[in-house]
Amino acid sequence: RFSSYWYAVGSNDKFLSNNVDDALRARGALRPSATKQQWDANVGFGGPLMQDKIWFYGSYRNYGSNQEPTGAYRALDPAAVVFTPPTIVNGVITSANSADLSNPAINELRNHNFNGRLTMQTSSNSKLSVYADQMPRVVGANGLGATTTYEATTRYGNDINSIIQATWNWTVTSKVLVEIGETVKPDSWE
Repeated sequence: RFSSYWYAVGSNDKFLSNNVDDALRARGALRPSATKQQWDANVGFGGPLMQDKIWFYGSYRNYGSNQEPTGAYRALDPAAVVFTPPTIVNGVITSANSADLSNPAINELRNHNFNGRLTMQTSSNSKLSVYADQMPRVVGANGLGATTTYEATTRYGNDINSIIQATWNWTVTSKVLVEIGETVKPDSWE
């Protein structure tokens, strides 16, 4: 029979509590770090291609988040040699210095998964299975924080983040199983 699966969940900063007290404000924390958006959506589908002979299953997943660390801002002048964070006295910003207070910095994390499996009954006591998974991802502002502007962070991603695997199983007797397999892991980082 054919079957499917789906799952979705999401959240945002509306569910955020605030544990910043006067002591933390005095040290410069005006607000807690915020998860502006967070999501995870999955769908899968599979079934027989040939009754009792060939089956398939495939799925897709999209998940990620937008994180806003406390005190992280974009620079007013991205070309400036030195970034001076905002001056905060007793929980109040007294000078923006080099920070663009109207533009808080966000670290975007993006992940996708595409995968599929094909299984074939090659004889009454053996089967062949092929599996492939591709998971590209992006980290938009690695190292973002109160003393590091968005412009000074590292953006990285890997468009090729795969695993490809094939296995063949043969049940020779009730006490002997032969399994042969190969796995390949292509990868690239930018």
